[in-house]
Amino acid sequence: MNASDSLPLVLLFALGCGESAQRTVVGAEPESPRSDAGRGRVDAGAPDDETPNATTKTDASRPRSVDAGKPAAVASDDCSSAATLVYVVDEDGKLSSFHPDTLEFDDIGTLTCDAASTPFSMSVDRDGMAWVGYNSGQVYGASTTDASCKPVARAPGAGGFSIFGMGFVALDGDPERDQLFIAGNRALDLSFDFQTALGAIDPSSLSTTRIGSLDGAIPELTGTGDGKLWAFYAQDTPPRLSRIDPATGGTLETHSLTSIGGGGSTAWAIAFWGGDFWLFMRTTGTPFTKVYRVDGKTFEQRVVIADTGRGIVGAGVSTCAPLVLI
Repeated sequence: MNASDSLPLVLLFALGCGESAQRTVVGAEPESPRSDAGRGRVDAGAPDDETPNATTKTDASRPRSVDAGKPAAVASDDCSSAATLVYVVDEDGKLSSFHPDTLEFDDIGTLTCDAASTPFSMSVDRDGMAWVGYNSGQVYGASTTDASCKPVARAPGAGGFSIFGMGFVALDGDPERDQLFIAGNRALDLSFDFQTALGAIDPSSLSTTRIGSLDGAIPELTGTGDGKLWAFYAQDTPPRLSRIDPATGGTLETHSLTSIGGGGSTAWAIAFWGGDFWLFMRTTGTPFTKVYRVDGKTFEQRVVIADTGRGIVGAGVSTCAPLVLI
């Protein structure tokens, strides 16, 4: 998500074009390592001021795990390995997978869904397809294998939602009840209700429903396979992480992220994986995204990649993502 793009639509008309953003999503880890330039892994145990920059994996050796005591992830049996990964898209249109256990990025390709617009947010379903929302209000389905895409048959602005953050949740922990939740300003209906609202897009019928109001600017969303919906309010001071009631939009709990940010956020994204939250954040005056790991129990925050060499504006994860590490 981009700060300039998250303004209410009426303000966008008044201020002109916002910062251009491109997002990309990647698929499963390749059988052989790629040799293209980029940034990759870093030792998550290093202190913030000693955290080295990231580099894309270019050798065949297996990297160290993030935590020596957590060697493997536990995910749903009915999911493909591709559906258990985190996917990110950067402002250059590069779609990549991100492996939290090794802190590596694998580049997949470049999205060409909409040449006249730019991505705003995305999520991933249990089949491993990325749902990418564009600033035009159109949603596209993107392959996490080759980055090819096609429009989803949903009318832009349906339900009054123009641009929005997105996250899938398996309601009540039931994979058959996978729901795509959205959070945005309802600026395209006659109610002129510009307050941020929570809504849902039914993956089968593609109908859009408004659920309730949210407290704050447009957040990015991430969901889990056990029915939890989380919102990352990156523009708050300090940023905060809130658990949202999927039925009402009410806030169930909030945690201030006092070690994150500084100087204002210009692009941000979130994914829940392996029991922790992975935040991708770029702040004013910094060209590249940092990656933060927020402990899912204590909510302690630390930098795990100080410089990704990427301007990440979107991240997505499906409800197949592991809830715990063993």
